[in-house]
Amino acid sequence: MGWFISSAVLTIISFCDDLLITCVAILLMAALLFVVYNKKGLKAMLTLVVIMIVVAGRFIYLDYQKAQWHMIRDQTDTLTIKVVKTIDGNKGKIIGSENFDVNRGFVNIFLEDDFDSGTIIEHTGELAVSKKYNNFFVPYEYCYINDYVGYITEFTGDIKVKKSNPLLHHRLNDAIIKRVENILDNLSDSSAGLVQGIFFGSKSNLSNTDRYSLLNAGLVHLTAVSGFHIGIIYYLIFSISNVIIKNKDRCYLLGLLFTTLFVIFVGVKASTLRALIMIAIFTTSKVLGYPYSLTRSIGITFMLSIIVNPFLIYDMGFQFSYLGVLGIAIFHSRINFLNWIPNDFLANILKATIAVQITTFPLNIYYNGGFPLLSPLSNLLTTPVMPFIFLSVLVGIMIPITPVFIIIEILAKWILFVANIYGTWIPISLSFMLYIISIVAIFYLSYKYSKIQTSSIVLAIILTIMYYSSIYIPTVYLHFIDVGQGDCILITDNNYNVLVDTGGNINYDVGNRAVIPTLKRLGVTKLDYVFITHAHFDHGGAIAEIADEIPIENIVIPNNQFFKGYTADLIYNTAEKKQINIIEIEKGAKSTFSDDFKLKTLHPTEDFFPTESPINNISLVFEGRLFEKEILLTGDIEKQGESKVAPHLNEIDILKVGHHGSSTSTTQEIIENSSPQYAIITVGENSFGHPSADVVKRLEDSGAKVFRTDKDGRIYFRIRPWGYKVETTVR
Repeated sequence: MGWFISSAVLTIISFCDDLLITCVAILLMAALLFVVYNKKGLKAMLTLVVIMIVVAGRFIYLDYQKAQWHMIRDQTDTLTIKVVKTIDGNKGKIIGSENFDVNRGFVNIFLEDDFDSGTIIEHTGELAVSKKYNNFFVPYEYCYINDYVGYITEFTGDIKVKKSNPLLHHRLNDAIIKRVENILDNLSDSSAGLVQGIFFGSKSNLSNTDRYSLLNAGLVHLTAVSGFHIGIIYYLIFSISNVIIKNKDRCYLLGLLFTTLFVIFVGVKASTLRALIMIAIFTTSKVLGYPYSLTRSIGITFMLSIIVNPFLIYDMGFQFSYLGVLGIAIFHSRINFLNWIPNDFLANILKATIAVQITTFPLNIYYNGGFPLLSPLSNLLTTPVMPFIFLSVLVGIMIPITPVFIIIEILAKWILFVANIYGTWIPISLSFMLYIISIVAIFYLSYKYSKIQTSSIVLAIILTIMYYSSIYIPTVYLHFIDVGQGDCILITDNNYNVLVDTGGNINYDVGNRAVIPTLKRLGVTKLDYVFITHAHFDHGGAIAEIADEIPIENIVIPNNQFFKGYTADLIYNTAEKKQINIIEIEKGAKSTFSDDFKLKTLHPTEDFFPTESPINNISLVFEGRLFEKEILLTGDIEKQGESKVAPHLNEIDILKVGHHGSSTSTTQEIIENSSPQYAIITVGENSFGHPSADVVKRLEDSGAKVFRTDKDGRIYFRIRPWGYKVETTVR
């Protein structure tokens, strides 16, 4: 039996091309073999087999649904959509399709008409969808995790209102949103941004300073609706109803009811689903008189979640949520050094925070590139405040009066004050974390097995020498990020993070779908400088989204009268809203970040007035020196601008090809004068014929090796004093 199960699971594993799925399959196989070879636990074995079959079935079903979604995006179809109003705009739930077997998934609605919740509309056309960006960090598309199908606008098809008589719960949803918006309007900007984040998980109205402070203090989880928030709502409802009803069973049930309504209102996410299921198990155990086991509850909740949607294992919120609560289950009772604290409530807060930090430490390193040192202290000072914020907002929804607004303002200001005082971020690389884990594992094994002590010490010394020799090697990284049809270039060393252009697309959310996830995975927690080469949306359109998620110190733009228009206004407005310094530069400006990282501006001058494609031709052009390697970044400069730059060029190593490889750029003179070894074309799906075959041929004939972000994904160079290496995420 054991060999049969082993063969079956290994067969499944052989078809898995994903590491995480393979690990899950191996763990399940290990569990099955354990119960089989111990000749007991037949029920447990059968349970695991059933779970594996169900999960496999869900994978197949969801994959079928996603295949249907891809067909909808490529063909004209009539979708029936139910509108749901949220604090960030309207979304729609698909409830029917004319030509395809689709009855799940949601779409974003970008229409001028503001529909009420519950309105049924029909959309006839091709569903638009955000492009998949090959920056190689997410193993599955966003839609696989969050049921996202696409979006609709006035331009994607015909819209017809089929039914517009919202039910009572739809009216209640819209009324609550209006009441919450009224509360936010009566708070200061910083307090309103924090309260909106606490209740809805939206960080769009948080200033750069506040966002950075919350991250450094380990309080950023307050602005993402999670199990912590759900637990507070449950505790509040239970406590209030217990005073009035004095029947604990009914109070537990009321707490579960209102918590469920809150989750439906703010939206079901991985972390809120986990918390809701665990609260349901806790309530059931209390009402029926069964003993409650936290670890068993975590296991049941985990299995139920992946049965509902197996792809949740790739969701960052899911990972943080489960590891956090698992840390509390494992380590809370073992943190005995805090037992001296006389107040049990405060001691438990500190223990829980430390426990969560232990188990989520690897995720913090992987996703955020460090950890908040004083998180236990900042959480100790803010956690007791959170129930009062929730209670005050609930009162404000029912009784919108000034004294309630003042209380909310004071409580929000206290959290921001604590974040400012105790914000201490310790950056740690993924390699350092792996080094520490390896050293701890080596010494643990040498302690357990005395025979390998000598070899363990030798291995630890070798690892230490290898690690420290690698981190003290000066390195500059140059990344050409895949943002589709647009430019986004990241240059980093040990001290500075510099972004040249942000990408942007009117139809796609490039900032949240491509740039921000990539920056976070690369460990970028702030941007010291963001250079916008010129005022076109595909170069600066994602600035607002990036500023919402990652603090920006300075935005640098060309000092020229042709830096104007919609994108320029967007940049100015974002800088004003987020309190970002704006610097104007022109030809001759030098940016020296270190002896090994310098940028020199070659173009434009303030008095340069191009007669052709003026916005493109006033693009900032940089000659960069990264150690001994020379780079040339050209924005969207065309022939008229190139004629000003070409005579002053030296031989370079890396060329960012102008204007996405357009035939109007990258003249023979530019190529001959710069003699690039590598030519990078930042391009995506477009109707302009980019890149031009003639341009690509000219570059290849010159001996340059050509890379394209549409074919190669993110292209990145690791540059060191003695040389450099280029890698891509696709080939």
